[in-house]
Amino acid sequence: MVTAIKSYKERWHADQVKECAELWHLTDEETSKLLHLKEKIADISHWKNDPFEVVRFAKEFKFHLKTCEHKFRHSIQWRLGHAADTILEDYTPPRLYNYF
Repeated sequence: MVTAIKSYKERWHADQVKECAELWHLTDEETSKLLHLKEKIADISHWKNDPFEVVRFAKEFKFHLKTCEHKFRHSIQWRLGHAADTILEDYTPPRLYNYF
């Protein structure tokens, strides 16, 4: 659950990137590639654009930056297109639900 949405600058602060690299046991090369990926997706204004989320894409696609960027952008587009971030607030159960 997201408790407080931080700014892009706060999410990608050097301390956050360092902590992420330590937790994921990233090499210096992988950390460098993560920072390059950060530059490529800097235009995405979404709470998931932070190192702890983006690193999952980087690891999954073996730090192939073009693929990581494409998949991350596609994921964010899908989330926005399907209102995945607001489903708990937007969902209205069917009337029949009240009888059970």
